[in-house]
Amino acid sequence: MSAIAAGRRLGPITAISYDAVVGRDLRDRAPTALRWFVLCAALLGCILLPFFLFGAYLEQAATNAVATASSRWMVATMIAAFLASDVLLPVPSSALSTAAGALLGPWTGSLASFCGMTLGSAFAYWLGASVGYRALNTLITPRELARVEAGNRRLGMLALLFLRPVPVLAEASVLWAGATLMPKMRFWLVVSAGNLTISIAYAVLGAHAIGQ
Repeated sequence: MSAIAAGRRLGPITAISYDAVVGRDLRDRAPTALRWFVLCAALLGCILLPFFLFGAYLEQAATNAVATASSRWMVATMIAAFLASDVLLPVPSSALSTAAGALLGPWTGSLASFCGMTLGSAFAYWLGASVGYRALNTLITPRELARVEAGNRRLGMLALLFLRPVPVLAEASVLWAGATLMPKMRFWLVVSAGNLTISIAYAVLGAHAIGQ
């Protein structure tokens, strides 16, 4: 009897244990380097693939939507919405945050940018904690997972903070934080500080560029 047929026959009460068996089988059979390669490729692929497929189109769409917004409130809403989707869609986040300052002024622009980035971070953490956590436990052995958790305790917060302004790695680090179940208090402390700093910096730059 195949593993899939066995899983179906055992019924819903074995869903968690069945996943554990399948995960253990994958961990035991696949080489360590291959498992980590698959994990990293999947993480980066989720971010890079939409960029290559839709990057130019979404950049133009975001520019047009912000430029044709009928009011300051609509500009702020559009910018926040695009930034919130940045984890899955290749929107020009730095350009949008700069445009927020140019169109809304440094303080309102900073607020719009911060709200959008923070909503995006919340979604990315949830996605990592739900889908990513399951994938991580399927591919990584308990011993490797313990080392990952130890590394997170030592360097996780610093890595998360310093990667906030880095394209691709900013999104990947937040997804990773969710997948490894970084404590939410630590996560929000670091991400909020990083998002606020970046939002103010870009908004002030945008406002200064047009002489506000």
